[in-house]
Amino acid sequence: MFPLFESIRVIEGKPLHLRDHQDRINRSCLEYYAQLPTWNIIGALEVLPADDAILKCRLEYNLSEYHFKCTRYQKKKITRLFLREGHELNYDFKWTDRSGINKLMDGLTFHEDILIVRDGLFTDSSYSNLAFSNGETWHTPRIPLLAGTCRSRLLENETLVEADISVSDVGRYKSIRLFNAMIPWHESIELPMSTVITA
Repeated sequence: MFPLFESIRVIEGKPLHLRDHQDRINRSCLEYYAQLPTWNIIGALEVLPADDAILKCRLEYNLSEYHFKCTRYQKKKITRLFLREGHELNYDFKWTDRSGINKLMDGLTFHEDILIVRDGLFTDSSYSNLAFSNGETWHTPRIPLLAGTCRSRLLENETLVEADISVSDVGRYKSIRLFNAMIPWHESIELPMSTVITA
């Protein structure tokens, strides 16, 4: 019923970056339905729970309807990252069906995640965009699995530079960051490259 969704960070009852989310909703509907949605995200999230905590609002939608649920958000602690081949994955939009990604997570613990590789190049983790630091510049994969809203802003303000990052490039980098709409850059998960398990 709702093939698409957005994850929106809410602080003290205020949803953040709604214009960026609306832009992606519009692009997704134009691609999937060949027309713009009949609703907008500002109207959809007009009334939100009053809560001092950081909330994650999951808004599922189709062309004419939507449903959302807000829950308290706690950032996941990641300790290791495993490479997984995802050449058959199609996740150009935020599909509610994540079965392909979830299958790649089989056998991992709660504190482990995957780095999805296609054609020998890094794309994303299971739930976030990636950035790699060589000590001077933060590079983000030129072709991510999903072009996130946070990633777009970081490219626009030149915090990130796009690059093709291959598995053989791992030794060139010192650390890796995981970030998304719920984990902004200043709170992103940064790990040493030694946590990336390539074997």
